[in-house]
Amino acid sequence: MVQIRCPYCETVFDTTNGLRCPGCGMEWTQVQTQLAPQPVQEEYVQPRKTRPRPWVGPLIGLVVIFVVIILLLYTPLGSYLFHVMSGTPSSATFTVKRSVSFTSTKTISYEMHLAKPVSGIGQTVRSVSPSSGSTESTINGTAWYLWNGSGNTASLGLTVTVHTEEKKWKIADDEAGNESKIPSELKVKYLGVEWKIDPYAGEIATLSKNITKNCTNVYEKLEAIYKYIVKNIRYVKGTSGEPNDPITTLHTGVGDCDDQSILFCSLSRAAGVPAWLELGALYVSQEGNWGPHAWVRTYIPYINGSGVYVNIDTANAMFLARDALRYTDWVSTGNGDDLRYYYFFFTYSYTGGKPDVSLHDDISTVSMDIQYGLHTFACDFRKVIFIHAVSRC
Repeated sequence: MVQIRCPYCETVFDTTNGLRCPGCGMEWTQVQTQLAPQPVQEEYVQPRKTRPRPWVGPLIGLVVIFVVIILLLYTPLGSYLFHVMSGTPSSATFTVKRSVSFTSTKTISYEMHLAKPVSGIGQTVRSVSPSSGSTESTINGTAWYLWNGSGNTASLGLTVTVHTEEKKWKIADDEAGNESKIPSELKVKYLGVEWKIDPYAGEIATLSKNITKNCTNVYEKLEAIYKYIVKNIRYVKGTSGEPNDPITTLHTGVGDCDDQSILFCSLSRAAGVPAWLELGALYVSQEGNWGPHAWVRTYIPYINGSGVYVNIDTANAMFLARDALRYTDWVSTGNGDDLRYYYFFFTYSYTGGKPDVSLHDDISTVSMDIQYGLHTFACDFRKVIFIHAVSRC
């Protein structure tokens, strides 16, 4: 005997008398057929898909790049990293010794003069010590140390301590004024001919006019002349002696720092913009030594009537910039005799046959303390410069 429960009326009955439910009269086989258990349908809920956002990745990347740029350009850490990686310190304090010595096959009477370095753009001179036997004299505003003597050998010179600062002039094109804003005293001193600098020589005036024909202010003229020289005049290491005149440099397409600076000054003066030579020494990190160097000083007026003195160094591709590993020992006065006097700093006389005289001019480092810029520094990437090995002019 088997008991079952009717799924409709839930009457429990046994199957002895058959499979009909005594409660509702439903046949069990019918019930079983009608109420056969159905398979459970499991509901599958598909995960909700997020809408793709292709701009999220690039946006995050841009934010990261922006933050990195801010850190590199406008924080002390960025300044420090820039200067360390480029090898261009933001400031330096050093003591150098310039030694000039000669030997002669016979006794000669000699005269030597060296300019006394003074504080100026990017540098503060802390001390100057000439070797014994010198006298100090001032000529056209320049202090010179003079040595006079006789013999067949001598060693003379200066020891100088200087603190230097990197300089970068940020001048917007629309801030600069034209030539009418330049002080008249600068035009009087630095627009004419000055030993080797000649705005009237050969095709200098015509070339200058062509280079600057689309320029509307002093900044644009200086930049146009700078770009022309950097593009067309190849740097070559110079030899001792006189620098070349601007026509020679222009025609040969090569020149050392003096030659390029003289050409620049000639073209600039022909365009009505005073420019003059600044002379001193440059430290070449790759070689670990100092070498004589020449570059340009000029003046950019602002439209509001003020202005600023700036440096340009075509040999090192530095426009409106000055590194900390150089010092100035003399700035041109505008007088050609003074400029020639600077270059020919050693003269001698003799009696009888001509002697064989050997002259040595050397600048050595006594001490050097270099700082790599733990101060706020903003860098214009269009004008980032790296000093190449200009060791001797």
